Amino acid sequence: MRGEVDAECAEHLTALAEDALAAGRPVVLDVAGVTFMDSTGAAFVATLARGLGAGRVSVLRPSDQVRFLLAVTRLDTVVHVVTDPAGRRSPG
Repeated sequence: MRGEVDAECAEHLTALAEDALAAGRPVVLDVAGVTFMDSTGAAFVATLARGLGAGRVSVLRPSDQVRFLLAVTRLDTVVHVVTDPAGRRSPG
């Protein structure tokens, strides 16, 4: 994922979520290139986590803004947040 993840891409994210849920496999979201994420992005992550089950969604290399959004929505408690390429999870 890259750029701004906001209401403008909601339709595309809905289609991606439907495909991912139909496949039923764990999902890895590399968000290193995301410059902004609002509740649309949080809803996308929540839909995946709810549909696939806790721990089956990983968010890689989030910016401070995306990490804050995941924390404030408590999504960081149901998805893996990986902050470095070595695969270490973020504290908290």
